[in-house]
Amino acid sequence: MPHQGGWSFRAAASLGKLGRSAEAAVEAAKVRAANKDFSVSGFMRSTILLEREEDREDLRQGLLLAGLPE
Repeated sequence: MPHQGGWSFRAAASLGKLGRSAEAAVEAAKVRAANKDFSVSGFMRSTILLEREEDREDLRQGLLLAGLPE
């Protein structure tokens, strides 16, 4: 799996879903620092292996709420 800033993508998504936007932005910045070309759609397509569609959508929404680009 390509390096995406450690577990920062999960922290960013979780904090985004909780409405803690300032903290989510810090984690999102770590993701972007690790991969300047990061996009939520590319990440979901190439990296994330979640079986249930609702889990994938929940993660996608959290990443977007954290301020990461579609």
